[in-house]
Amino acid sequence: MIHKNTVFVLGAGASYPYGFPLGVKLRQDIMKVPATYLHDVKFLDRPKPIAVEPSTTEFFQAFIESKAPSIDAFLANRMEFAEIGRIAIAKVLLGYEVVHRLFDDANDDDWYAAVFNAIRCPREHLGSNKVSFVTFNYDRSLELALWSFLRHTYKLTDDEAWTATAQFPIVHVYGSLGSLNPQSQNFVPYGLGGLRDSGISSADEQHRQRLVTKAAAQIRVIPEHRGDQHSEGFDRAKKIISEAERLVFLGFAFDDLNVTRLSPDLQGAMNAIVDALDGDAPRFAGTVFGLRDAEIRRVARLITPASKRLSTMQGLHAMRSTDMLRHTGIHICD
Repeated sequence: MIHKNTVFVLGAGASYPYGFPLGVKLRQDIMKVPATYLHDVKFLDRPKPIAVEPSTTEFFQAFIESKAPSIDAFLANRMEFAEIGRIAIAKVLLGYEVVHRLFDDANDDDWYAAVFNAIRCPREHLGSNKVSFVTFNYDRSLELALWSFLRHTYKLTDDEAWTATAQFPIVHVYGSLGSLNPQSQNFVPYGLGGLRDSGISSADEQHRQRLVTKAAAQIRVIPEHRGDQHSEGFDRAKKIISEAERLVFLGFAFDDLNVTRLSPDLQGAMNAIVDALDGDAPRFAGTVFGLRDAEIRRVARLITPASKRLSTMQGLHAMRSTDMLRHTGIHICD
């Protein structure tokens, strides 16, 4: 059971062990989406021009030539492409939602299992766990894996498992591909990636396009100049982070824009906890797998004041998520 208020901040690297793409691969996949597909989905329920709109083809050229680090960063500055961009994101990422990847015994970086086993306790005490997730990812793999863990561990019905899952806040700051709860009006089923594209009827294809449209509508694009104003996701995330007793970054790239949108609450939380210990356990840890020394120093500068940067760097580990959790024990030490 997790007794200390522990917040996990998740980036694309946190979903990578479950088959989802990192930034470069996502960009490559988006570039492969046919312009005609985006055109068809955009005009699914309205009069459709015969020819693909010039803005659709312009989207691809502008995105690739911008060299933006992510699709989110690109759209933040090019809001005229927001609708097409959301459709492209939904199309690509729904294709990566494959259920069996969440339960692959060969996955040696299954950090979901590490965290779920840390919250394991008698059913009546589940709600006393103090753990929250702030995710910059659109996929719903965390929700589905958590729901499945709770359902099968405690022999719950589907609805009971969703109620139990709701006890663990999961905040998608940029929205998600939809709710996985069939009772929600925003329900979009998981697992479209497990369906074959070949041999499906036109009616089936139109149904899948409608699901893509529904998922795309739940993705949020925030203009860069607007910061985090009027963003429910970032408001919730900042409140959760400001109340953290332990702060854990997994697969997070520490992008300037995202860190700025969490400010000043992130820096305030880091200032309060980065030097502190609970016994021998750290109160801050983060993965910086693949980063070089100068890049790690940059991360420390972004998230902490000068007086705390050395301590911050000591909490940043060039490890995969599961290895870092095991190394620090930040999720299990009380």
